[in-house]
Amino acid sequence: MVDKKPVNVNWQTVFALIPFVNLYAYYRIEKLGRGILLNIAISVISIFAEIFMNIEEVYAVVIGFVIYIAGLVFLIKTVRRWSREWNEKLHSGS
Repeated sequence: MVDKKPVNVNWQTVFALIPFVNLYAYYRIEKLGRGILLNIAISVISIFAEIFMNIEEVYAVVIGFVIYIAGLVFLIKTVRRWSREWNEKLHSGS
């Protein structure tokens, strides 16, 4: 079970950027399932963008990479928001 203590939002952000370590970040704030689904969704969308684009291969890879980076930005914002909510939840005593 997760220790119910506040997390450092900046460290959570760093953890979110590192593959497989990001699972630890989600686990610490009790959002492991949602985090895994979010990572899978970002990966699948970027891969589908590369595969199903009817343009030159180089452009498809670039578009897939841009979509992946946009997904990482969304992931970082989400982890930071979840971490702040976790800290507020602990601070309020709920």
